[in-house]
Amino acid sequence: MRRLAVLLPVTVLLLGYPAPAASQDSPPQMFYLVQEFVKPSKIAEYEANTKAFLKDLAMTPGAKETIQFSAVSGPEVGYIYVVPVDGWAGLGKAFGDWDAASRAMGQQKWAEHMARSTGLSDHSATSVMMMRPDLSYRAETAALTADRRYRHYDWWYIMPGHEQDIEAIAKEYIALYRAKNIQRGWRIYQSVVSPDLPMYLVVQTGTDEASYYAEDARIRQMLGSEGERLQQKAMQFTRRVESNYSWIRPDLSFPMAEQQVGSR
Repeated sequence: MRRLAVLLPVTVLLLGYPAPAASQDSPPQMFYLVQEFVKPSKIAEYEANTKAFLKDLAMTPGAKETIQFSAVSGPEVGYIYVVPVDGWAGLGKAFGDWDAASRAMGQQKWAEHMARSTGLSDHSATSVMMMRPDLSYRAETAALTADRRYRHYDWWYIMPGHEQDIEAIAKEYIALYRAKNIQRGWRIYQSVVSPDLPMYLVVQTGTDEASYYAEDARIRQMLGSEGERLQQKAMQFTRRVESNYSWIRPDLSFPMAEQQVGSR
């Protein structure tokens, strides 16, 4: 939790990073991510400290009106806090909101919360991602909802210079899924600030792990040889793919996970 407050200013310094083209009518929907890997023996203490911080944050004047983030956790991804921002300018606003909240809470109390969390995490990472609705399929099925809290992630690390190739394949997948009338969709996020670019994150959801993989097997059968062809085509431009999962954590979100990025 400390990294949301401590590292947000660092990302604001990266506002000059190039970003994919977005609509001229509105800023792209972007997300600032903080990922914390907590020491196994400290997980219970970490969650207790985080909830204590959220309780004080909820009582902080103006915080509920200006601050929001969703939390997920999983055995491989650790704890991920997702702050929605409207374009690059939104990062600066988010920093200002967090700074104002720290002053409203009282900087001593704020610092105490941060200090208690410092020794509980093994390491942390931050990144900025951009929602790519043009590469997503039935994005509403991958929303943060109370009945589908399981989230499956495929992190696609692409060969530099082949972003357009992989995006074209994503659009071929959309056409194939539509032709097969497949109901489960996905969201694609493009990482625009992280240590290992280019990278695209594919997010799908399910009620639990078993039901997700049962549905996944059924979809693979429906896609058949066409799906296998697209998979092999995508691998030609890929450095590696990492797959893992998480669960939505409303109890570690502010103010409520269902009110956050899932509807965007």
